[in-house]
Amino acid sequence: DPASRRELWELLISMKARGRALLFTTHYLEEADLLADRKGIMSKGRVEAMGTSRQLKAQYGVGYHLRVLVPKGRRDHARQALWAKVRQVPGAAEEALPEEEETQAANAPAVVSFTLPLAALGTFGPLLEDIEASRQALGIVDYEVAMTS
Repeated sequence: DPASRRELWELLISMKARGRALLFTTHYLEEADLLADRKGIMSKGRVEAMGTSRQLKAQYGVGYHLRVLVPKGRRDHARQALWAKVRQVPGAAEEALPEEEETQAANAPAVVSFTLPLAALGTFGPLLEDIEASRQALGIVDYEVAMTS
């Protein structure tokens, strides 16, 4: 029940604010990110990894997701033009679209997605400036960079 879960979160947050050490389990990564400074990942009863969210994502995550929204009719052209820019980032890769994104409403923008490695963080500035400069020519509706979860 969401109300009980929220009440428990508030209790844990207040205990943490008072300097208490807490140990809890969850299957929800978002919940762990919200409530815990350090996380342990268990598999088959053994602790496989431990650290902050950032440390775990740096060690086990693939990096960042770049998602670009473009008009549906311009997706293929925009995808090719964006890939020409993104492939300059060492280790970048184009992502396949999940089926639910391919079947969105007719007037919804199309999504073009790429994975950018953590190690290439220093190259993101010029890439994003290039994407911003191409915004009108490619019909870019919006774009975002988010760390993988």
